[in-house]
Amino acid sequence: MGTRSGTAFSLALDRAIAASGLGLDRVRHRLAERGVQVSITTISYWRSGRSRPERPDSLRAVGILEDLFGLPGGALSELLGPRRPRGRNCHRDVLDGTSSTDRLSVHQTCLVGDDGVESGREVRELVRARRDGVTRTFLALPARAVPVITAESGFRLGGILELAGRGSLVAELILERTLDTGDTALLEYRLRYERPDLLTSCESRLSLPVKEFLLQVRFPAPVVPEACTGYYRPEGRERTAQRPLAVTPSGRAHLVELDAGPGVYGIRWA
Repeated sequence: MGTRSGTAFSLALDRAIAASGLGLDRVRHRLAERGVQVSITTISYWRSGRSRPERPDSLRAVGILEDLFGLPGGALSELLGPRRPRGRNCHRDVLDGTSSTDRLSVHQTCLVGDDGVESGREVRELVRARRDGVTRTFLALPARAVPVITAESGFRLGGILELAGRGSLVAELILERTLDTGDTALLEYRLRYERPDLLTSCESRLSLPVKEFLLQVRFPAPVVPEACTGYYRPEGRERTAQRPLAVTPSGRAHLVELDAGPGVYGIRWA
């Protein structure tokens, strides 16, 4: 078995959870009872080694887990080792990964459940290298509810990194091949929300320009709306531009922008 950062911690946590007989939802519930909110996805990522506890609340959660599983104090926390680069170094790392590629197109399909709430997304991105030797890029994540990310093609998922002082998380996407200047890669993945917000809208924030951006919503038959509204809010502004969107007989609506600038793009259906 190959080595990886955090392997000792993730293996110990995995064994402790398995020995406890508790499901991840019960572990999350026990943490919440003691005042620490950690998502099932986050616990799963800790367990698999995809990410590691670093924030104060996360480190507090590790101490609670030691007590919950009947382990000696420090049995898990002492296995974390040195902290990953944070602050300026981490931010520079992410900027290097994003500035080294252009996003030529982004297609997102929001999947709506029978309850009328978005449950996940199918995403396809076409990226192009701006320099030689590009091995990765990054995906911004909502810190409040980290989704389960399933790589379909073009990359494998690396770690989940925290940008200190910015309240945001990013997922590291390690490309399946090294790109040189002008090379392109098609990245396909799925996002699934374990506890989706009860929102009747789907939106996406672009931090950098994209040549082609497509946002689509797919409705199941029981909840197909008569019409939808597309909207765009430029970065740093409060005013939102809106326009009506048609819904097809098959239950789909879409918003498309060419040379899309930074800002929030969304589709509202109620």
